[in-house]
Amino acid sequence: MAITRQLGWKVDLRHPELEVNVHLSDNLCVLGIPVLRFPLAHRTYIKITGLRSTTAWVMASLAGIKPGCLVLDPMCGVGTILLEAAKEWQNAFFLGFDNDELQLKRVQENVRFADLMNRIELIKASVMEIPLPSSSVDAIVCDIPFGRKYCSNTDIRAALPAIVKEMER
Repeated sequence: MAITRQLGWKVDLRHPELEVNVHLSDNLCVLGIPVLRFPLAHRTYIKITGLRSTTAWVMASLAGIKPGCLVLDPMCGVGTILLEAAKEWQNAFFLGFDNDELQLKRVQENVRFADLMNRIELIKASVMEIPLPSSSVDAIVCDIPFGRKYCSNTDIRAALPAIVKEMER
């Protein structure tokens, strides 16, 4: 506040002309100035947001997707991982499963909005019983919902060992 008084600046938190981020720890001070007006996570091809798109992109990039790969998200929700992966890896094929009708409607809307209907196939299915033969997908990418953003009747923590076992087969 002393700087603003000394220099005669006015603080406008809603529409700042300059934004400075300061991160302090015991032995470090990091200053940052955003260079873009919109957050990096802003995507024009995602209508309904879920997982932060930058996080979804990183998760997909760690899956080692190559041309011709079949990639599965067995708990796709609104499909952010599928959308990011399909935009980045255009010679791969993507499957999204979810057992919730509302989430399937949302992901279908996102896939249509992103114009990726010919690259992403969506199926109503449970991660507990993936309706595919063993070893039939090249990569699985999944943001397992622990009920923070979207509630579920399933106790995911208790079901996690069975979920992972089903994904491994």
